[in-house]
Amino acid sequence: YLKVGEQFEQALGLSERDSQLLIAELQSELSRQHARSEKYQKRLDEAESELRQAEVGIAAQKAPLEDREKELQRLRRVLDGERSLAARREAWYLQCQQQQIQSHSHELHQLCEMVSVPVHERLLEDQARHFRQRLEDLERRLRQSQIGRA
Repeated sequence: YLKVGEQFEQALGLSERDSQLLIAELQSELSRQHARSEKYQKRLDEAESELRQAEVGIAAQKAPLEDREKELQRLRRVLDGERSLAARREAWYLQCQQQQIQSHSHELHQLCEMVSVPVHERLLEDQARHFRQRLEDLERRLRQSQIGRA
């Protein structure tokens, strides 16, 4: 029983360690993606600010302003892509956590359904005692039948 408990704790420890590593990895990736998203957001904010200054300053510089607008659109697409990617990764991360929780729950449920070692030993001892008695009874009958024939 202790060995089963130790094995279970080892398996649970390994599973928790793996889960923690995966969670740490996913959190690190999520942080990196958030940093990238903030970087692109900052670049977008800076580009929008520059665009407003240029419009106020000189109407003749329409062509450079159009170029800046294209850059802003590109940055918005990149930002949207990064947000979408971050959202998908976060959803995947949450799904992984849910699967791990379900897996742990299933493992615990299976462990609860097992017969404990002392109960199993008692059942085997009872069975052995029954067969010993049965064997003794058959041997006694055999001796009696041999004595009766002689």
